[in-house]
Amino acid sequence: MVRTGIVATGFYVPEDVLTNDFFIQSPHNPYKVYIGKDRDGNSLYSPDRVQLTEEKILSNTGGILQRRRSAEGQDVVDLVCKAFATTGFPASELEGILIGTISDDKGFPSVGCRVQTRIGAKNVVYAGDVRYACSGFTHALDQARLHVQESGGYWLAAGVEILTRLVDYEELNCDLFGDGCGLAIVGPMKDAERGILATQFRSDISGIDYIFKDKTGKLRMPQGPKVFLKAVRGMIDIAHDLSQRARIPDSQITRYIVHQANGRILDKVEEEIDPEKRGKIVRTIQDYGNMSAATVPVALAKSIREGTLKEGDLATLVDMGSGLTFGGILVRI
Repeated sequence: MVRTGIVATGFYVPEDVLTNDFFIQSPHNPYKVYIGKDRDGNSLYSPDRVQLTEEKILSNTGGILQRRRSAEGQDVVDLVCKAFATTGFPASELEGILIGTISDDKGFPSVGCRVQTRIGAKNVVYAGDVRYACSGFTHALDQARLHVQESGGYWLAAGVEILTRLVDYEELNCDLFGDGCGLAIVGPMKDAERGILATQFRSDISGIDYIFKDKTGKLRMPQGPKVFLKAVRGMIDIAHDLSQRARIPDSQITRYIVHQANGRILDKVEEEIDPEKRGKIVRTIQDYGNMSAATVPVALAKSIREGTLKEGDLATLVDMGSGLTFGGILVRI
């Protein structure tokens, strides 16, 4: 089998910035609190509303200061193409494209096929999408890895979301989410020491109703505390499992790139994975919010661009999405 690794990364976030003032000054403040749905699928809300202040947002979100919003007329294909342009990788060398997303407003043809057309990747033999919400990138990356392992070539794996069009701006959780795209080019590695060393994937359907899109097309998360506990424990367990599978001590991991769902989740993961707070947990949540499938690849590409991840470093990528679904990949850059 072909040794497989990440040969290039890229990311793009829209220019429009939503600061916390956007939510504080909103006419919908104080906000409704979604608590579930009735037998007909209609939304139910708590009789009590919540007033958002700067302090309240920072406390609820674990430190989000701003998030990005796509321009009118911009779609997920635009974001992927802009992110791909930052890689400098020739489209003509791609043989496959896999896109993790839940926020494509067109539905079909797939985002992968539309990206292939837009960037002129004429040699691509397969293009498609995966739908795992926040764990979409690791699933796309692993499928790309399997294709490269089998037959070589280069595959694009991306996570992209425009969540600002899915949130209910009258409901409390609207301050969590932002838009963006991150991606990786997966291909054969000449250096036997580099590449993807271990993968781990799980699903836990006990949380099937924790994160979903309602019948009006809005993103709902009525079980926030339960999501918090599942995310913390699940991502910690997968991070440890990856190290054990690769027979690499946790102490040798350079960076943990964990899904940026909420800063408080990152704090809890850090308590166990990096208790000495040596900066091993990458954080982008303060600048971009929760971008679902885009959070991990944006953090990965940003870390490489800024030099906090260098060739030869070990990176553990872990995410959790609707389902509940968990993904993890340990890679030597």
